[in-house]
Amino acid sequence: MVLLYAVLLAPSPANRAFSVDAWMNPHLRSLVIPRWPVAAVRLQTEIILIYAGIVKIADDWLRGEPLGMWLRARADDFWFGPIFQHDWVILAGTWGTVALHVLGAPLLLWKRTRLAVFLVYSCFLVSNAQFFNIGIFPWITIAVTTIFFEPDWPQRLVRRVPGTVERLPSMPVLPPVVVPRIGRGMLAVLAVWFTVQLVLPERQEFFPNLVGWSGDGHRFSWQMRIYDREAEGWFEVVAADGTVWEVDPAQYLTRRQERAVLTRADMIHDFAGKLEAMWAERGYKDVAVFAHVEKSLNGRPPQPYVDPAVDLTAVACKRFGPDDWVIPLQARAAEGRVAEWFPPPRFKRPWEEFRPDGLARAGKDEVAALDE
Repeated sequence: MVLLYAVLLAPSPANRAFSVDAWMNPHLRSLVIPRWPVAAVRLQTEIILIYAGIVKIADDWLRGEPLGMWLRARADDFWFGPIFQHDWVILAGTWGTVALHVLGAPLLLWKRTRLAVFLVYSCFLVSNAQFFNIGIFPWITIAVTTIFFEPDWPQRLVRRVPGTVERLPSMPVLPPVVVPRIGRGMLAVLAVWFTVQLVLPERQEFFPNLVGWSGDGHRFSWQMRIYDREAEGWFEVVAADGTVWEVDPAQYLTRRQERAVLTRADMIHDFAGKLEAMWAERGYKDVAVFAHVEKSLNGRPPQPYVDPAVDLTAVACKRFGPDDWVIPLQARAAEGRVAEWFPPPRFKRPWEEFRPDGLARAGKDEVAALDE
């Protein structure tokens, strides 16, 4: 998100008023700029906020996970923590979050509801900052959402406090200014830019497994804070002469790196390639690398994540399709909390749909045996 805003601001005249540039170069100073930079930032913000709600219209989230896990774990940290033990509170939070993003974000465009929605968003983001470790995201989002207000809101806000104790002159009326219209080239660039912003996150719908499990279509789809993933595992390096080494990822990675690697299929594949290169430097030119990883998604019992019988150095990591060596998810989260028919989104349990011929070198029975 930060990078997207940076790219949009780079060609924008965002330095015309309250900036070091305007202070050092008075000829740049102006209270008037074209409309397209403001419209572009607004549209980008709408896309991010609305998609942050759309991706939560998913089986796990609407059933209360992983939000229920996270809030119950923090129950002792707040005086109101006991309310997190009630399922209806958790479900109200998950469904309310979806409504805030899908319905609230468009209401930022309407003057009558803008301030109320902005205040609700601000409370929501501040509470997120208190509950979760999500860095600068809440503060950046609050700051950028002010773009929906009238352009002179900073001046009016600064005048509000002294205006309560003394009568201030009216704000000056800006004379008519001829602002250059947006060029066709920039208009074409923005059209392509926002087409990508709208279409790219939708690619997750074309993968047969849950995005949070397989990772397919995860990046650039605004899957923010809707997964809790834990994994443990080790790697097996087998030389051509039959020599076997068991490799603990913690030997080469920090704890944070290890957690990231073991919960993402493409990083597991990359780490296997790294091990192959390391063993090649030691004189073992043709090794096979197998991953033995068990992963838990949103509180489910751990299950095998990648096929332990597949040599990861001999298979490709697909960028535009599902990887055959990733074992599909087998359990549904929050079973029994709500009715079986709820919610409408289809739960993808694709043993028959995704892998009709079984695993590449280990069938369903073998995986079940590993699970036991």
